Amino acid sequence: MNLRLELFVESIEKSVEFYSNVLEFDGPKETKATYTSVRKDNVVFGLGEREVCLIYIHLKFPVMVNKLV
Repeated sequence: MNLRLELFVESIEKSVEFYSNVLEFDGPKETKATYTSVRKDNVVFGLGEREVCLIYIHLKFPVMVNKLV
């Protein structure tokens, strides 16, 4: 069984550092993008920047959000 979650974070660099160093996930060497993922066994967390993100609501159409509160 696999698990994949998409998380919208304020800082991708700090999030990758936390998941890599504290929870021992495998992450990218450099994080200069607005999206990346970390993996541990069958678990993958997609990390996207929170300031600008695309949200899919239950009707399955995209909504652009400038800043989530």
